[in-house]
Parts: sequence; structure tokens; C-alpha cells
Amino acid sequence: MRVISLASLMVGAVVFHAGLALGSVHFVSQDNVWNLAYSDPLFSDARIVGANTLGSTADAPGDVTNVGFGYYVVPLQNQFVTTMGGVTVDGVTNGPTNYFYFVHHPTGAPGSHTYHFTRPSPDGSLFTPVVSGGLTHLQVESGSGAIVEAGGPFTWTLTIPGDWSRHGTGPGQSEIVGIDGDWIVTQDFVFDGSQTTFAMHRSAGGSSGVAVSFNFYAVPGPGGLAVLGVGLLAAWRRR
Repeated sequence: MRVISLASLMVGAVVFHAGLALGSVHFVSQDNVWNLAYSDPLFSDARIVGANTLGSTADAPGDVTNVGFGYYVVPLQNQFVTTMGGVTVDGVTNGPTNYFYFVHHPTGAPGSHTYHFTRPSPDGSLFTPVVSGGLTHLQVESGSGAIVEAGGPFTWTLTIPGDWSRHGTGPGQSEIVGIDGDWIVTQDFVFDGSQTTFAMHRSAGGSSGVAVSFNFYAVPGPGGLAVLGVGLLAAWRRR
């Protein structure tokens, strides 16, 4: 596994903005879950159903702040917010590339809210199937700033159906291209019999947001196997 700095991924993906605080609201935890789904083995209909949960506290009843999620490659879909505990949300603005709302603590009690979204593919270089050497691989990248305050717990999880626990660049294998140095892997593509999970968390005292990139290499169908065979034969002949 290669662990490298991916500062370049901070541009162009889902970017989180902590808004102008109208009161003393503190984001104390962040848990981002991506469920990658597809029915075509070549990933033509790949999509990510995401949920970003933010825990927050308030200094006093009535404190409020605004939060925005910006995306400027392909707009996200099915965006909505749910709440738990002492948090309420209103003033939702769903623009072409931005989604904003206000987070209230009417009684001052702590609580949490979850921002839900669907990310379609392809959306440029960040989430798209690519054909190379007769094989299709799905590029999946996430780059975002943190809303949770520096040092607060921040976890990030990706699930994908099927067994992707083998690392490599061959059919049916997964490749970790890079992870920001502030992050620690806790589940390195663990298969539970139905789906594979990759999970990580921000290191103690870390301040960076998520910066991670993967490739998933498709198992080709009969046509793809024929193309792959021709490519391998040509390579053998060149040798």
C-alpha cells in the first residue's frame, strides 16, 4: 500500500465549507460514509450514495451557524438533511453546484445532523471508469476539507459490493493510489461475504480533510477477455 500526500485532491471534489458562525456552534465529530453501487461489471452505472454526519454542540440556546457543500464537476443528486438530538436545520438552498443550510441548537443541547447525497459517474477525473490495456478500472477519489474542528474525531468509510480484498492491478483487484498523511487506515478492504469495506480515521491532532484515491479493476466479459488476450499476445511477440 502506498501512503502519500494527495494535496492535489483537495481541488475539484466535494468541498466542505464551515459557514459564518452566527452563534457559538462547534462541530465536534464527523463521520463520512460512501456506499459505492453499480450493476454493470464495467462500472458504466456506478454511483456513490453518501452520508456525512456532523456532531455539534452550542455555547447557549439559540446558537446557529450555516454550512455549505460545494461541488463543481458534476452536480450531486438526491441531497437532503436529517437531524438527531438537539439540532434543527432550516434555510436549505439547493443551487446548481452548492447546497447550503443553517444548523440551529434551539435549546442548547448537543445533537447531530446528516447530509445525504448521491454522486453520479462519470464526473471527470474524480469518479469515472477508464479503459487501459483492454481492462476497465474505476477511479474513485475524494478530496475535501474538514468541518469538524482540528483534533476532533473524523472517520471516512467506503463500501463496495463483492470481494475487492485483493490488492493489485489485475481483474477483480483494488489499488490504493494514495492517502493523505494525516489519515490512518483501520480496515484495508475487508470482505464480509457480501461487501468490502475500507475505513480510516484522522490521526490524533490532525487537521486535514479527506484526500484518498483508489482504482477498482473490472473483471472483463467475454469480449473484454478477447481484447485482453490479443494485447498479451502482442506483448509476448514484442519480447
